Amino acid sequence: MTFNDALKKWNGGILHGAQTPFAKAIGVASNTVSQWANGKLRPGEAVAQKIAREFDMTVEEVMALFPPRGAAPAGGVVMDAPLWEVPMTPVLNYVSAARFNVAFDAPPIDMIPNPAPGRRLFALRISGDCMEPMLRNGEDIYIDPDAVPVDKKVVLVQSDGEYTLKRYRVIDGVPYLVPDNAKYPRIRVQTNKTLIRGVVIGKFQRDI
Repeated sequence: MTFNDALKKWNGGILHGAQTPFAKAIGVASNTVSQWANGKLRPGEAVAQKIAREFDMTVEEVMALFPPRGAAPAGGVVMDAPLWEVPMTPVLNYVSAARFNVAFDAPPIDMIPNPAPGRRLFALRISGDCMEPMLRNGEDIYIDPDAVPVDKKVVLVQSDGEYTLKRYRVIDGVPYLVPDNAKYPRIRVQTNKTLIRGVVIGKFQRDI
């Protein structure tokens, strides 16, 4: 049995149109399910548990739906080996781009290829439109926690234990957190309350 076989069974015997409702049922982006269906991505353990509940299978049976095989490079990530041999980066959780929101309160929700295996990266999935059009709702972004924030870079910001994404700007010598979407206000950095936890270095480009 393949993942598509199990998805078809889950959808009452019809594969067409099953990816979007299944993605909603387990809380992932629909293009993630598309990557699974095309054999270009394998779910992490936490997501496999959700899939197992929906399919009424064990986690071991779910992972058997994704046998190791060669895969074409995912868009935006250059790989010289099959996808299953490429180091993976955990997508730790959703991060709200519009407001401060708890980001690290659960196991990884997904795994995506690490474009720079020599760097200590992690990934987050964007929720909201605050950083559009550059960063959109549902996209996965890579964050380097060791990078130094500089003017105009997008950063992961912590305040009172919660997180958000904003563009770091220094305006007339004063640091601000500025959304790309003009309908949201900029925030003046308060050094005693605001911590920058990483710099966004790019996003995972998925096939569609």
